[in-house]
Amino acid sequence: MARDTHRSYIKMNRILLTLVDKKKLNEEDCDLLLIDFNYFLTNVANKYPVFSYKEQRHDSFLKNHLCKYPNLWHVCQLLLILSHGQAVVE
Repeated sequence: MARDTHRSYIKMNRILLTLVDKKKLNEEDCDLLLIDFNYFLTNVANKYPVFSYKEQRHDSFLKNHLCKYPNLWHVCQLLLILSHGQAVVE
C-alpha cells in the first residue's frame, strides 16, 4: 500500500466516491477522509510496509494502525463488511 502513495490515494478517492454513490458516506466527509488517508500513508504506512498474514489477521493489523483515524477505520470496516457479504454469496 505504501509503495506508491499517489496510486493508493487515487484508489481511495474512487472507493470514497463509490461509497457516496451508494449512500454509505456523506460527500462532505470525503475531503477530510482523503486528508487523513494521505497523512496515514506518509506518516504511518511507510513505517509498516510489510504485512504478514501468518502473524496477524488483516483486520487486526488495520485496526491497530488506524485507531488514531476513526473515520478511516469506519471506511475500512465498510469495505471489510462488503467483502464478507460477498463471500457468503460465492
